Amino acid sequence: LIRQALDQGSAGRYLLVLTDTFAAAGLIQQLIPKQSQVLFGSAFPKDHSYAAVCRNLNRIKLCMEAGRTVVLYQLDSLYESLYDALNQFHVVFGGHRYVDLGLGSQRVKCRMHPDFQLIIVAEQQTALQRLPIPLLNRLARGKTSAIGV
Repeated sequence: LIRQALDQGSAGRYLLVLTDTFAAAGLIQQLIPKQSQVLFGSAFPKDHSYAAVCRNLNRIKLCMEAGRTVVLYQLDSLYESLYDALNQFHVVFGGHRYVDLGLGSQRVKCRMHPDFQLIIVAEQQTALQRLPIPLLNRLARGKTSAIGV
């Protein structure tokens, strides 16, 4: 499923990989391109600060423009900012696709390379309890476990 999503680029739905534990992270690392950007979240308060969210959003923006794959682990604070990208609400101008990235009330248009791909990795129980249903419905879902690794 991961390879299929990567082959489709931004033309297909983005992928949500549900895991029992993050032990499957090694398998995911082997399947994604080497130049991919992997971003991790945590429960540390500074990781949820406005500055940290802006930093991560800027990394995603750069990858989106360059056509690199982004893998997000436990970055729930970013999903709202990526709403239009996850919804695949693009604007075409001058032969290029653009999408809004937002933080609070601020929005910025970002050029989206056709090869850009986004993969969200989440623990199954946490995702089903905490992530909004509309977000879950926007993403193609796959499941992996430590046993499958």
